[in-house]
This record gives sequence, C-alpha cells and structure tokens, in this order.
Amino acid sequence: MCGVHPAIKSVWTFCGGSLKLMPLFDGDNPARKRDGSRTEEEADMKFRKFSVIGLLALGAFITSSATSARAADWPGQADWKKTIATAKKEGKIIITGPIGRSWRAPLMAFEKEFGIKVEFTGAWGRDFYPRLEQERKAGKFLWDLRVTAADSRAYRLVRAGKAIAAVRDYIVLPEVLDDKNWIGGFDSIFADNAKKHFIGFGMLNLPVAWVNRNMVSEKELSHLKQLTDPKWKGKISSADPRAGAAMVGLSKLLAHKDYGEKFMMDLIVGNKAVITRNIRLQVDWLVRGKYPIALAPTSGILLSYKRKGLAAAKNIFPLAGLPSYSSGFAGVIAIKNPPHPNAAKLYANWVLTQKVQQRIATAANYNSRRTDVKPGDPLVQVDASRLGDYLPAQVEAMLPHYKRVIELGRQLAAKKKK
Repeated sequence: MCGVHPAIKSVWTFCGGSLKLMPLFDGDNPARKRDGSRTEEEADMKFRKFSVIGLLALGAFITSSATSARAADWPGQADWKKTIATAKKEGKIIITGPIGRSWRAPLMAFEKEFGIKVEFTGAWGRDFYPRLEQERKAGKFLWDLRVTAADSRAYRLVRAGKAIAAVRDYIVLPEVLDDKNWIGGFDSIFADNAKKHFIGFGMLNLPVAWVNRNMVSEKELSHLKQLTDPKWKGKISSADPRAGAAMVGLSKLLAHKDYGEKFMMDLIVGNKAVITRNIRLQVDWLVRGKYPIALAPTSGILLSYKRKGLAAAKNIFPLAGLPSYSSGFAGVIAIKNPPHPNAAKLYANWVLTQKVQQRIATAANYNSRRTDVKPGDPLVQVDASRLGDYLPAQVEAMLPHYKRVIELGRQLAAKKKK
C-alpha cells in the first residue's frame, strides 16, 4: 500500500518499502484541454516544479534527521542529562561575581531556566579571596563558583594548591568546546599557562588612558607616548596601582617594549599624577575636566555614563597607543569541594553558551570572546583579524608586571604619607 510521507506531503510517497516521486496536481490552473484535463506541456511543467520542491524538501528532512542523530550520538549526552537531573536535586548553587546590576540579571537567569535557586554575591577579589581562605581554615566550604576573571590572589591560591579547582574538567558541552566558537580557539579563553584553572570569556580593548576632548584637543595630544611631556603636569589622574584596573592597565606599560618602567614613573611621578582609590571619583574628575586625562579608570563606570547619554561624557575618548585586550570581569573559576558540584558543572557550561554570552554582552555592554556573539560595546571591540598586534593583558604571563606595579604603588603611597 502506498501512502503520502507525513513530512513531505503531496510529493513523495512510500510504495512497497521504497520511496518514489509522485507528482500530485492541485487542479487550480485554468489552462486545460476542452475536456478539463491538462495539456502535456502543463503536466510536464507541473511535474518538474514539484520534483524540484520534493528534492529540496527531502534534503531538508534528511539534514534535520542527521542533525538530530548527531545530537543523540553525542557521547556525553547521557551523562549530561544525569548532571542536570542531579543538579536539580541539589536545588541550589552559590556563586560570587562582579558587582553591579547589569551583571546580576543575566547571571541569575540560570534559576528560571533550570529551577535551581541561585545565591549570588557581588564581591571584589581583594575582599573575596581572604574571606575564602578564612572559611577554608574553619572547615567551611560555602562556594561553588566565582564568575569573574582571575587576579593575582587567585593565582597564589592555585600555586598553594588551595581552594581553586580545574574548571576545564567541568566543561563538556560540544558547543562550548568547539574551537570555531572562540576567537583564537577554545584554549585561548584560559588565562593560566596550564589552560585549566581560569577562564576569561570577555575580550575588551581597554586603553591605558582616556582623554576629555572638551579640554584637550587631539592636535595637542594624540598618542600615549606624549603623556610624559611636562605640559601635562597636574592634569593627569590615576586609579590606585596596587589593585584593579590600574594594576592591569599600568602593567601594560611595563610589559611593552616601547614603554617600560621609566616611562611609567616619568608619567606618574614626573608629571605628578593624582592617585585615588575612589574609582568613581576618578571618572567624575575626567568627565568634569578637573583632571582631563585619566590613567586606567574603571571603564565600566565611564562607558555607563556614555551609554546613558551624559552630555559631559560625550567627548571622552581613548588615547591611541598600546593596543591590548583584557577579560575585565568576565570569567569562570571553580572552587574546590563545592557544596553543589553538579549545579556548578551545569552552570559553568551554561554561562559559556552562545545564548547566555549574548545576554551578558547585551545587558552588561560587554564583548564576548565567542565568535557568534554580537559585541555589547563596539567602542572597545578587538579587531580579531589583527589579534597578534594586541598585548594580552590579563594572563598569567603578566603576573611579574602586576607584582612590580603593586610594589611601585606601595612606594608611592609610602612617600605620600611622609
């Protein structure tokens, strides 16, 4: 018995166990013989038309079936389903991450998607890691993941064999492991030399300095190298170099052959840069023009001003020189002995998927390292075709430069007290 295939009606039928092409005419064409039947030309035209449609439809059906088969054949799929089921039984995940509302919403979306409660605490690394160490000493294991990039304190814990697990062991989803989905490939998202402890999924071209162009024209100042000119004395601010954005930003000067320590000290000490620990105040100084040149300000605050359309921030622009890229806040760190291990594994994979990366990029105005995510902030977008021209600023190889910047920052702070 012959029957119409349910997926491709009116074109293909199964007869006697084999698939045959059978043109089915709809009878809506007025061009007929006098007895109402089709002419040979019309029938031939209709036959060819439906043959092409049938072949296209069959191709789509076969492709869809093959895709489904590949998904079903994923070797780890059965284990992954068990991970999800067990994570739901655990019922909770406890994470820490960036401070700020823009990050919180996309990171909390895990709760709605899986029905697993998310306890989220925003915390700076300088506050979180000492707390983590004290908790461990007391035998308390309270955290599952830290969803942000690593700093020098995190590397110290890895070297000591304490508290930090290999997050690479958590990652199993084919979509996340696929090299083509990441600028530079999957390995490139790891900041540590071992490529297993610290994921950095952000990619931001953050400049060393920003300039208020209402106060300083591009004709006067167009490149970073010009900042040691005495004419800029008393017009430069810097965030505290002992931590955060300033530590990373100023370490770029030490790492790059065209600048170095002398350049940095001439810039900060020679030109009497005003140093502050108040990161919002530094941005306000820049926007108001009190100090129209800012070294390593917290770009998130500045860019939020620009996105809100603050008139005074409209003409704040990066100063050219020393292209680099950083992850910023964007990363994943696994904590040893997590209280909810399956939820931690599920979350670590989930946060690196395309849909979640796009949510973060849109909500937090961030640029993901994924190749299939639209940038959240084109102003600090990295040109992937020129990746070799950029200095990677938030990787383990930069640690000696971080350390030196911190030492210099302490020396400056000590002199200021005197």
